[in-house]
Amino acid sequence: IYMGGQGVISVIAQSHPLDFSNMVRLALKGKIKEANSIHYSLYKYYNPIYKEGNPVGVKACLEVQGVCDSTVRPPLIKASKEIILEFKNLLECID
Repeated sequence: IYMGGQGVISVIAQSHPLDFSNMVRLALKGKIKEANSIHYSLYKYYNPIYKEGNPVGVKACLEVQGVCDSTVRPPLIKASKEIILEFKNLLECID
């Protein structure tokens, strides 16, 4: 947004909707420092969310959060135990 975009399409907004919407709202108001602070707090989730493909990663994150089951349709497979553990460790840090 601060580079001129008018909106976003985001996978991480599914797993962290409040943080993400606050970040976008701040950016649209020109409060770049505050928006970047939220962006960098979410940054650690990007690698595990995309490591095994979309929607596998985000569904794994949502399952760890207790939102839904991480079942995906074939030919996709559920996230690895390593990704699940990574999300558990990340989410314990913010709870």
